[in-house]
Amino acid sequence: MAEENLNQEIPAIQENELLSNPLRLESEQFGNTEQLPDDGLDLGTYDLPDAAPIAPIDESSGSIKVGGLALGGAGGRVWEAMARLKYSRGVAVNTADQDLKDVNLPNSQKLLLRSAEGGGAGKDMAAGAAAFDAHRDEVYEMAERTWGDIDQIVITLGAGGGTGGGALAGAVALAARYVNEHIRDYKGDKVPAGERISVVVALPGKVERKVTGIANNAREVLQGLQNFAESKQVANIIVADNEFMEARYRRYITASNKWAFINDRIAEEWHFFNRVSTQSSPIAALDAANWANVCRVHGFAIMGRAAATEATSEAVRRAVRDDLPRTVLCGGFDLKTAQAGCMVIVAGAEALDTPGSDEAFDAGYSNLCELAPDATLHKGIYQGGKPGVMVHAMVSGMKLSAKVLAELGRY
Repeated sequence: MAEENLNQEIPAIQENELLSNPLRLESEQFGNTEQLPDDGLDLGTYDLPDAAPIAPIDESSGSIKVGGLALGGAGGRVWEAMARLKYSRGVAVNTADQDLKDVNLPNSQKLLLRSAEGGGAGKDMAAGAAAFDAHRDEVYEMAERTWGDIDQIVITLGAGGGTGGGALAGAVALAARYVNEHIRDYKGDKVPAGERISVVVALPGKVERKVTGIANNAREVLQGLQNFAESKQVANIIVADNEFMEARYRRYITASNKWAFINDRIAEEWHFFNRVSTQSSPIAALDAANWANVCRVHGFAIMGRAAATEATSEAVRRAVRDDLPRTVLCGGFDLKTAQAGCMVIVAGAEALDTPGSDEAFDAGYSNLCELAPDATLHKGIYQGGKPGVMVHAMVSGMKLSAKVLAELGRY
């Protein structure tokens, strides 16, 4: 089209003309004004539907698109770490206004649950439950505006607080409603709600466990999550033990970076699997369907990573057998109860070209199979940009361990 036509002034249609005769066409650009004949139909007037809300853009580039529901202060901090990795579709709720303000999410994605006590739930899970139930419709409306087209809902919370633990049951019910109303499989069919709801639960640290109410809350939350898994109302329950990680990463943690450092470890490891499952590999790839299956089994999950000193069978076995248990987010679980899992090895070009490296990587995979004999395990091997060998592993579908519960009462 010529430039002068693009810049040609389009005559305005006066509002009163449009209302008096909606069939009138202004065609002055063609040199005439045309009046269409009246066909006698009464078209009436109709209210246009409201435009569908536009969810935030998720730039995480993962194979699973997730929406977050962060409960309480600890849950908000965990999802904030996810948001730093561009998982932008999270909603945070809290009964404590000051804690909610500290969560670095847009105000349109945060909701204050006003409780009868005011200013927080005070470690009282009954108060947290009542506050969530009183605002459930508001939370759901915010979720609908924020989540949009997602594959999975991730509920994040701390096990020791009043808001997180108290709101958990209501949050699971709300998430199930969203799955039933909005999430479909690739054929357009409904999906089992419990397979699309994951939980990340943070256990209290060493100091907090000395408070009887916090330790009791944590035990009650874990036992409640076990019941949700057994009844297939939730899928993966990723447990992050703050005390365990504080001890593991003591030399890196300061008073100012503690929560950000720990929560980044949680988010980064899950994001690694979600991101690598979109990548091809000429050796062996963890495809998106297998990663999704690992996420959709019902039960507790742990994940971690460990470096192998060299690309030999003994070094890779040692990384899986000895080092991974020290680097997972939580200890004390029995891998023999696991139902699914995955192991991804990322190695530099020199390690991949080392004679016998294929046998070394198979040895590491076999070692994980021995540790979790009843689990369906998937693997991937990728070339990384750094020298050396890094082993990432996740196992899921485990039962709650009595040892984990006992650790909560150790102080």
